[in-house]
Amino acid sequence: MHTPHVAKAIKDQLDKMAMPVEEAMKRLGDMARGTMQPFIQTDGEGNPRLIIPENNDQAVSLLKRVKVTEHSTVGKDGDTYLTTKTEFEIHDPKDAIDKILKAHGVYNETINHKSSDGSMTPKAPIDDTARTEAILRLLRPGN
Repeated sequence: MHTPHVAKAIKDQLDKMAMPVEEAMKRLGDMARGTMQPFIQTDGEGNPRLIIPENNDQAVSLLKRVKVTEHSTVGKDGDTYLTTKTEFEIHDPKDAIDKILKAHGVYNETINHKSSDGSMTPKAPIDDTARTEAILRLLRPGN
């Protein structure tokens, strides 16, 4: 049963759950400005090491992927050694910038609709059978 007040209640609930445009643009902006800096720490000797910062939601939101691999080996002395390898990737700033620029209409993408003969008349579309036959002819030996 579809009643206006039920439809409005559903729409209002979905609007609350959805991400507003402003929030989406802010998050894209954070990704566009994101760097690896919050994830790099130096030890006492100045050697860099990668970390995942705690209590830094903004830095953690930059993470696209985290992979932790543990590997154990038994040494000649019989001791077991555990090696942990952590890999992570942040969201691509270039991709975020590209999406922001598109959202703001910065790109003026135009499509040339002219046919090869200069007219505005497109060639007749090829049906799937004709397309398949044309591809098979091209793939035959000697072509």
